[in-house]
Amino acid sequence: MLRLARQCFWSNVDLTGAPGVEVNVVEVAPMPHSLTLLQPAAKPEKILPGRDFPFLPPITVNGTKPGGGGHDGSAFSVSLPGQDQPEIVAPGSTTRSYHPPANFSALEWAHVFAEALAKAGWTIVNAIRSEVILAHYGKNGRNIWAYLHMNGDGYTITVGDEPSAGDGLQTELAKRCHVALRGILFDFNKSTLKPESDPVLEQVRAMMGTDTL
Repeated sequence: MLRLARQCFWSNVDLTGAPGVEVNVVEVAPMPHSLTLLQPAAKPEKILPGRDFPFLPPITVNGTKPGGGGHDGSAFSVSLPGQDQPEIVAPGSTTRSYHPPANFSALEWAHVFAEALAKAGWTIVNAIRSEVILAHYGKNGRNIWAYLHMNGDGYTITVGDEPSAGDGLQTELAKRCHVALRGILFDFNKSTLKPESDPVLEQVRAMMGTDTL
């Protein structure tokens, strides 16, 4: 690697070819695109059919075309590092898909989204090469799971439904005297709670504190 005037260059010199020498030089340059995410509000935003997620829009690239998507009422599961089986973290999910131009790099996609998510307060729970990003937002009483996937045709953003103690857990508890909790996660083969469990436990604490039954 050669450094000149605070700039970095990577070079590859190939002496195997005959005759002559082949030299390839790649300059490290800033990403051509960026993304700024709004932090999720304290009150859950309304997810509208066919619209971008308010807190998780696509990267603005000329030539990007919106794809399909919709709501899935089945349980939303994610694969956590070190776990053999997926964990259910939400009762359902909503997906949006996007089709950027052919010259849009998967490496750029992964870098831009990972950087933007971290700046907006999300935790990158898992990342697989430049294909998958699993992120969680657990601040301000929110409990949001997002699964981003890049494939050959574009990328998808899937966000898990966010049940709250006020409109679901408390009603079910009053009716059945028991309630199923999703998103209570433990370290593999241990009783240690993962920090991603905190929003769910906080909802339960708040619900129990206001329950007068």
